[in-house]
Amino acid sequence: MRRFRAILVGAALAALINVWEPFGYYVSRGLWMRFGYISVAVLLPFLLLVFPVNVSLRAIRRHLAFEPWELVIVFSMGMVAAIFPSLGIIGFLLSYISAPFYYASPENFWAEWMSRTMPRWLAPSDTGHAVEWLFNGLPRAEAIPWEAWVMPLFWWSLLIAALFLCSFCAMVILRRQWVDHERLTFPLAELPMLLMDERRDSPWPAIAHQPLFWIGAAIPFSVICWNMIAYFDWDFPTIPFQTWAYVQFSPKFPAILCKANFFVMGFAYFTPLNILFSVWFFRLLFLFEAGIFNTVGLDIGPPDNWGCPFSAACGWQNWGGFLALVLLGFWMARGHLAGVVRRVLGLQGGADDTREVVSYRTAALGLLVGGSVVFAWYTRAGMSAGVALFFVPIGFIIYVGVTRLVAQTGLIYLWSPITPQEATFYTLGYDKMSSADRLMVGLGYCVNCNNERLIPYTAAHNLRMAGAEARARRGFLLMMALAAVVSLAVGVAYTLYLCYTRGAHNFDAFEWSRGHEWIFGYLAKKELNPMPTDWNRLLFMGIGAATTGAVAALQYRYAWWPIHPVGMAIGAGETTGYAAFSIFLTWVIKTLIIKLGGIQAYRRWRAFFVGIMVGYVAGLGVSFLVDCIWFPGDGHKIHVW
Repeated sequence: MRRFRAILVGAALAALINVWEPFGYYVSRGLWMRFGYISVAVLLPFLLLVFPVNVSLRAIRRHLAFEPWELVIVFSMGMVAAIFPSLGIIGFLLSYISAPFYYASPENFWAEWMSRTMPRWLAPSDTGHAVEWLFNGLPRAEAIPWEAWVMPLFWWSLLIAALFLCSFCAMVILRRQWVDHERLTFPLAELPMLLMDERRDSPWPAIAHQPLFWIGAAIPFSVICWNMIAYFDWDFPTIPFQTWAYVQFSPKFPAILCKANFFVMGFAYFTPLNILFSVWFFRLLFLFEAGIFNTVGLDIGPPDNWGCPFSAACGWQNWGGFLALVLLGFWMARGHLAGVVRRVLGLQGGADDTREVVSYRTAALGLLVGGSVVFAWYTRAGMSAGVALFFVPIGFIIYVGVTRLVAQTGLIYLWSPITPQEATFYTLGYDKMSSADRLMVGLGYCVNCNNERLIPYTAAHNLRMAGAEARARRGFLLMMALAAVVSLAVGVAYTLYLCYTRGAHNFDAFEWSRGHEWIFGYLAKKELNPMPTDWNRLLFMGIGAATTGAVAALQYRYAWWPIHPVGMAIGAGETTGYAAFSIFLTWVIKTLIIKLGGIQAYRRWRAFFVGIMVGYVAGLGVSFLVDCIWFPGDGHKIHVW
């Protein structure tokens, strides 16, 4: 009965997230809940469950309260749900399969190659004005054309299901290596796990008994509430905690972005010091390198979409470092992976899978089936087998690599240095690919746009939490699948409803008003001027891989070596720039805490940083409520980079 209750609450949370988040983003236009790998749309309901609901249930009768393993199920289902709405999968998918036909014009060249190349079963038909009304809104007395979406959504849902299966099965196989052998810290899992920890003699979570928790919570909550007064009085002095400061040494050098982000600092506290140091150190190093490149006139081409914003050369060095770290990670896991293979084949010496949510044999089968479906889907859609054999594995490598980096660094915002699309185009050569190849590679943005909603990340952190609660493991994969099905169904239905009743043009959202040009305008320009393999970019990729290998070797050889190679893989990225100053501040604070008080002080101050995150999320919730009541449709975007 308790398991059924947890599943029911988790499914309800999945449905709520896929209504609440698009409402806040598209209608209220206030709280942007989807920023980061842990969405505020998950955290705020979870905090309400942990504090007022669960505390009240424990006070009434202790056995009525949700136990930690139940909270793991609820939170994990909410994390799966957060993959889908708005700037997750659903917003990009619905927009990108319809925008080419709505925005096509003689000037942008979209119609000439996309209309004749895209399989019609992947996009809604506009014969009944389904696409036109999606962006402009329904005329009076017209009904929503649901039937136009049935076929494309069926096929895209098949691809999403296959990616979901691959992701969870791959993370099942890697969980023991990352958690037990390499001891990755998973900083983003610390917040929910510490909030789940209970005291038998109190209705409150254990962490709530530490004064530092309430002090930490009071700081961001008070700042946000103070600034909300300015919503009503524009002349009221505010605390500029959301204001960027820019430090630039020379016009040739990119600016250093400075802002203390409560959300980033809270999670970063749980990251090892050498990794924190590496992130901000390599950020400065890449800014300096880009300035030198600008000074001497070295230019290998324009920066990549969602890559390094100031230098393609720095971005491709990051890409080389990223690949080197991923391959090094697989090399370190070779013993564990060999044990998994022996377990799958039924040989002696196989890896123990008793603590996994499914057996290794089941996970290997799921990975094989899911991968085969993804490959078959792309080839059926028109991608050649040769391109698919590169694009699908490189996407898998990026998914696994970003997941591992988030588990190591605790960066709440983190994109891969290069998208799978850019890696494919510049490595294989745009001129060597057919129009169908190019289009299908570009349409991959529908399900993995800028890597902010990665299924493997969610799977890895959910499995990390389930690994600590044995009772949560039974049927875990099926519970996550249920959350995905509920989320996709509710999210698609509600988003289409909003589009047709309000007009997607009126959302003022990136994926509906500006993202099309980033993707299809970019592809159309390449279609008009197809470029060969870019050997300059590949050269810098090699430089980045070699440098990362050298740094990794020094770290392995010398215990005193302070620099972690992870900075080489992410230091030049756009999102790293948003977080680097907060990472630096956290590194300074954590260093002082450990130097002055040792490990006991570090453990004691965990409560303070958990409180910072809780207070920040609670403040966002109050701001969202104020926007809904007094500023509907004109909210205040305070949860940003």
